[in-house]
This record gives sequence, C-alpha cells and structure tokens, in this order.
Amino acid sequence: MGGSSTTTQRNDPYAPAQPLINEGLSAAKSLYDKGGFNITPYQGQLMAGRDQFSTASDNATLPQVGQNLGAINAAQGGAMRALDPTLRSGAFDQVKQNVIADIMPSINGSFAGSGMTGSSLHAQNLSKGLTAGMANVENQAFQQGENRALTAAGMIPGLGDAANSQLSFLSGVGADRQKQSQAEINAQVFQDQQGKTAEMDAVRNYLALTTGAGGQFGVQTSTTKKRPGLFGMLGAGMQAAPFLFSDRRLKEDIKRVGETDDGLPIYTYKYTGGDTYHMGVMADELAEVNPSAVVEIQGYKAVNYGAI
Repeated sequence: MGGSSTTTQRNDPYAPAQPLINEGLSAAKSLYDKGGFNITPYQGQLMAGRDQFSTASDNATLPQVGQNLGAINAAQGGAMRALDPTLRSGAFDQVKQNVIADIMPSINGSFAGSGMTGSSLHAQNLSKGLTAGMANVENQAFQQGENRALTAAGMIPGLGDAANSQLSFLSGVGADRQKQSQAEINAQVFQDQQGKTAEMDAVRNYLALTTGAGGQFGVQTSTTKKRPGLFGMLGAGMQAAPFLFSDRRLKEDIKRVGETDDGLPIYTYKYTGGDTYHMGVMADELAEVNPSAVVEIQGYKAVNYGAI
C-alpha cells in the first residue's frame, strides 16, 4: 500500500492585529447580546401632510372655474346685445330727443314767418333736417356698441387667466412648503436612525480597520505530513527485493502488530529455522485483496512489496 499525506494550510492574521480583532469581535457580540442590532423604526410622521396653501388652491379651483364660465357667458351675452342693431340703450333715446329738440324749433321758426307752416315744403324740410341730424347720432351709437362688444370679448380670456394664475401661484407655494416639510421629516428620520446605529457603525468601522490590517500583513503556513508506506515501515532492506517469500507455511512465531491504511494486517515473524524477526503481510491474505501483488515460486507464495 502506498503512503498518504495530509496538508494543513493556515492563514493567520497579522499577530499584532489579532488582539484588536478579538476586541472588536467581543464588542460586536456584546452589542448584539444587548439588542444593539435591532434598530427600531422611526416612530414619527414619515410623510408631510397636504400644505394649507395647496388645499386652499384646490378648494378654490372649482368655484373659480364656475365664476370664469359665468363671466364668459355674461360677456358673450353683452357682446351679442351690443352687436344687435335693434337694441339701443336709454341714453340713445335721450340723445334722439335732444337732437329733435334742437332741430325742430329752428326749422319751424323759419317757416312761421313765411306763412307756410304746415305746408308740404315745411314737412319735407323738417324730415330732411331730422334725418340728417339723427344719422350721425345713430352711426356713433352703432360704432360705440360695436367697440364695447369687441372690448368685452377681448377682456374675457384675460380675466379668466388672471384668476387661474393666482390659483396656480397659490398651488406652487403650497408645493414648495410641502417639499420643505418633507425634507425636515427626512432629516429627522436620518438623525433618529443615525443615533440608533452609531454604536453599531463604530464597531463595524473598527472591525474593518483591524481585519484589513490583519489580512494585509497575514502569515500563511503550510504543513505536510506523509505517512510511510509499508516499505517504509519494513525498512529499506525490504524495498530492495522485488519479491519476498511471505507464505504462511514458511513462517513461525507469527504475531499481529498492526494494519495498513487499507486494513491489511501486518505481522512480525521469523522464518522457520531462523533467529531474525521480520515485519510484513501474509501472502494468502494479500491475495484476497490484491492478487496482482502475489506470485507463486516453486509452490510457495511470494509478495511484490513494490505493488502494495
């Protein structure tokens, strides 16, 4: 049987760092035992609430939209009325009366002295004078109505946009305030967790430093142990012979003293008639497990120790 070897490799940390590593491990165990690794969650508010400005903007949006639509409808109605030539204001009627009051006395007076009052010529001149005087007034009134309608129509979008921009501004301010509140909450959470994990972080950092130094300067050792084969156990003299008689019939005073790695018994014995003790195996037992290592010479079994 051949010999076997066992190799043991060690990677020891740097010797001066070992006490520091042990100290860090001890501190980590102590911290763990007292619950230092169980970090309780932050108990405060985690999300900022809706800011009051944003809430106010939301609450006012729907009513404001309703007001904008009402104003638009009102302005459109006013524009349509202003565009209707059949609609005139009370002021226009008063202007008409004033024009008639100014024109008629003048025309009537010019005919009164001639004795033609009430004549067809008088009526024609009165009709022409009133028509000429009223034409300019009616044209001005029409143009003023058109201008008012156009002005009202142009103001409608601006009025709605102005109201909406105020709501947007209010909503933006609310969003900024809410963002600031959330940042403050996040800072409180960080501070809370930092305080709870400070001791654990310190131990972790300490171990990182010490184990890093220990590994950087670590010492590796390797030890190899080799078990001698059967030849080594029997001595160099046995190894020189290719075959040795190991037939049980040639031996006496046989005593078992051990076994090989494979469980084959090893004996001490003397050859019959000899005085020297030898150590080896029995050929009949070896033949059962490794027949190729056993030969027969002149009726007796011999062992090739180089094959076992």
